[in-house]
Amino acid sequence: MVIPPGEYRFDRAGVEAFTPSNRTWRVGGGLFGGEFYGGRMTQVESEGSWHGFGGHLRLDASSLLSFAHLPQGDFAQRLWRLRAVYAFGPDVALSSFAQYDSESNQLA
Repeated sequence: MVIPPGEYRFDRAGVEAFTPSNRTWRVGGGLFGGEFYGGRMTQVESEGSWHGFGGHLRLDASSLLSFAHLPQGDFAQRLWRLRAVYAFGPDVALSSFAQYDSESNQLA
């Protein structure tokens, strides 16, 4: 899909809700929509996280689903992310991040 050069508006509005961040389990998500390259795009976001081992370990998982309707055609893109962080202390942490998106069809 080729989007022609020009001026475009990117107005976007949404709503999101999350459980408190100081809990062992945190979940939430959002719904967003608005103008996108002369068309419309809707995005659905969800995420969850878990904190354990006295606050040393945190695991996060999230997804972002985007659905666009443009004059040049429609498309859907899916992005999934995983993150793990282990804090040995206040100044040292080990972190790992992986994501997959349906556009490139790659895990990185």
